[in-house]
Amino acid sequence: MQSLAQSTDPDTKKSEEAASSPVKETIEKSLGEADESEGSSDSELSSTAAATSTAADSQTLQSPKQKKPRKLVEEEARAVGRIRRDVWATYITASGGKLFWTLTIIVLLVAAGTPVVSNGWLKYWSSVSERSRRNPEQKVKGPIFYLGVYAALSYGSLLVDIAQWILRYEGSIQASTVLHKRLLKAVLFAKIRFHDTTNRGRLLNRFGKDFETIDSSLADNFGKTTQYGLSAVTTIITITYVGGWKFFLAAIVLGVMYFEIGKVYGQTSRDMRRLDSVTRSPLYTIYGESIAGVAVLRAFGAGSKFLREMHQHVDTNTNPYYWMWG
Repeated sequence: MQSLAQSTDPDTKKSEEAASSPVKETIEKSLGEADESEGSSDSELSSTAAATSTAADSQTLQSPKQKKPRKLVEEEARAVGRIRRDVWATYITASGGKLFWTLTIIVLLVAAGTPVVSNGWLKYWSSVSERSRRNPEQKVKGPIFYLGVYAALSYGSLLVDIAQWILRYEGSIQASTVLHKRLLKAVLFAKIRFHDTTNRGRLLNRFGKDFETIDSSLADNFGKTTQYGLSAVTTIITITYVGGWKFFLAAIVLGVMYFEIGKVYGQTSRDMRRLDSVTRSPLYTIYGESIAGVAVLRAFGAGSKFLREMHQHVDTNTNPYYWMWG
């Protein structure tokens, strides 16, 4: 019995071990998967924490965005494009009221028509003399009459030109007075911030060169442009009446060509004049600073430095003038 028990024990042990081995493998496998899942979750948590810390660090680095420091004295800005309508309206209303502009338009129209009337009278005089030669029996007035009419027309044309110049410069003086008062009032009653951020060169440029242009050049150029434009229109109408519609078509083609060329020139000239005005303000500024602080400049020996800067500003200011007329 004992031998039988001994012989059966190893078999039972082997069977028990064989039965328990799949269970052990399953338990070990499940434990290994659990360990791997824990390791992967730990790695995911660590990577997420690292990414979060990196993002937080980057946000902390980028969050305090430093603004650019504002300049105490602002630079002068240059206008771009065509002159706005409100600028023209301001100058026109400052020149005079409805009565002034009504008289100005009438005088301009009469001034444009007087050369046509004078030339027409000369044509009539020459035709009368030609008819008198062909028909001596026809009664013709003497040359004193025709000469007197022509002298009266010439005298009337002279009076119209005088009236045109008087109205032109009367409007210019009126516009200069009104605009100067407005600008002076705006500067005197401006806020302290304006005087802190605007240098004296810009104010001198506005009160100096700009008003010199308004006083002397603007009215003359405006009047000549209007006069020449009306003269061209009356000439085209007269020649079209004499020469026919073919000349009118040729005038339209030439007018379009001149308009395109004038548009390019006007844009370039306008920008050059704006550059000339903008670059003149720093020249006035450095000149005033040099005069006011001449003692300090001599004490620190900075006179040559300011002289070089002044020469640079002069060169910069003269470039637009030479580019415009060169």
